[in-house]
Amino acid sequence: MANDESIEQMLGGWSFPVSFERQKNWYDSLKNETNILRCIIDVDDLGVAGTVILSDIDWKNRNAQIHIKIVNDEKFRRKGLGQKAISAMVRYAFHELNLHCVFANILEDNLPSQNMFNKCGFILEGRQKHRVFKSGMYKDLLIMSIFNEE
Repeated sequence: MANDESIEQMLGGWSFPVSFERQKNWYDSLKNETNILRCIIDVDDLGVAGTVILSDIDWKNRNAQIHIKIVNDEKFRRKGLGQKAISAMVRYAFHELNLHCVFANILEDNLPSQNMFNKCGFILEGRQKHRVFKSGMYKDLLIMSIFNEE
């Protein structure tokens, strides 16, 4: 997924194209991380659909950022898998990790992600102007959050 340009264009972050060997070395380096939870979205007979991640877990202030990537394949897209994965991760964050807030950063023109997070109960909290450079232009980054009491 890191090398899929169609996915890269929808994300707020960025990455360089990566080889299998480099990806494996990166994966091996994750063993001691305590402020990130990475999960694979596995769909019964269809295989791996993507990832859902809690990152930058702040154990003192009880918040974390959530990320999701679904592979660019019609058998996985627009099937509700992202919504189920986000909802499951948020439940885990609140009920098992005792977090207070989970937030997402979403590109202003990524309407499918905005709609998915809305369906999961996230609210728009703010906008960071011209924060991400994609396709030769600066784009705003939307901040959407959900709180434990919601």
